[in-house]
Amino acid sequence: MQEALNSRRYRYLDCTKVVRLAEYYKAERKVVVYAGSVEDITRFRSLNPRITILGFIANVREIKKFLAAGADTIRLWPRCIRLRPAFVSTVHELGKPVWTTAGLAGREELKQLIQFGVDGVLTDLPHVLMALVADIRAGRRPRKGPVKK
Repeated sequence: MQEALNSRRYRYLDCTKVVRLAEYYKAERKVVVYAGSVEDITRFRSLNPRITILGFIANVREIKKFLAAGADTIRLWPRCIRLRPAFVSTVHELGKPVWTTAGLAGREELKQLIQFGVDGVLTDLPHVLMALVADIRAGRRPRKGPVKK
């Protein structure tokens, strides 16, 4: 499991302290920092080039700019993925994974996002996602309906 720190939400966040703590615990690849701008990416990269950075783009036109700055992963909104699944392929062709923010999305929406090729899902319902992934890995047809925690 990875811990995510959002530099957009926590503007008061002491980026240097976060990076130094990750280094102290040898967790640079286990802590994911959300970067909402090229400047955020540059700041984190200057502190430690090994820190994992999620490019939290607001617009798909920013994909190449964020990757050029050093983002490790690109976050796309589910709506964007559903409207233009080719954006997932575009990021993959550039050699990087795609994560999406699914919030309270249920099994069917999560299944659709996985089918579109996303590599990671940020969800408020991890038990639903874990059950779906278990079904997919076991080769079972994903169950419909609610999943117990």
